[in-house]
Amino acid sequence: MLVAQFPGKPAQNHSVHGMRLGALGTFLVLLSAPAAGQDACPAALLSALASENPTCELMSQGTLRSELGNGAVTYRLYHWFSTSEGTAQARYDNAPYNNTAVTLSLAEMPDEPPFFSAQYWPGTAWFEAPYLARHIKYGEFLVVPGRYAGTGNFVEDRVFMPTMGRGWMQIRAAPLDPKTGAGWFDALVAHLPPGHGVWKGIRVDYSTLTGTTAVWRDGDANCCPSGGELWFRLKVTGPDIGFDVAEVRYTPPAE
Repeated sequence: MLVAQFPGKPAQNHSVHGMRLGALGTFLVLLSAPAAGQDACPAALLSALASENPTCELMSQGTLRSELGNGAVTYRLYHWFSTSEGTAQARYDNAPYNNTAVTLSLAEMPDEPPFFSAQYWPGTAWFEAPYLARHIKYGEFLVVPGRYAGTGNFVEDRVFMPTMGRGWMQIRAAPLDPKTGAGWFDALVAHLPPGHGVWKGIRVDYSTLTGTTAVWRDGDANCCPSGGELWFRLKVTGPDIGFDVAEVRYTPPAE
């Protein structure tokens, strides 16, 4: 369960399950002293590291302020520095596209630890700047975009909804790898004819909870889908607080 809450407000007791952690994990960082432009990593990011001396570079930070009265959120995006082939401070890949970490904190509680922190393995994926998305039914989503390198353009967004106490709780979001299927993705591809599939990541418009994707046929090249197009709309379900498919429209290719 991950619920961030302001003092004096009763937290909603929602259990959060099914969040894919995918490439989140630990890696060994061997550093003796920070180099120029680097600082010791925030304590909230150290729990997954095997070293006592990792260093970070702050790439960007900002505060997201809700127009609906939900709690303001301060985010910080970092780039990890680690050892590669015995050379201290070497980067596996250049920021901001790889080896990144993110923290989310309640802006009105600056002395409290972040309510969310995550990092990716070096050289595989990156976080983009969080944002707030207004939705006509659900009010607002706090979105931390997660992107994977490669031709698959896979997506692993972290998504939060407001609680009654002006905090934020994490909900189940997009699957890591569409080829394996997870959560609402299974229900989505079930609407396709046999021999058809979705081979790449799907980006959701969280202001409408809708999206579109090309469809591949068996035998297609990765670059060239020929199976038509799939449009979908998601909904929020409980009690596990996640996304499920509300509506799907499959458009076959023109003959």
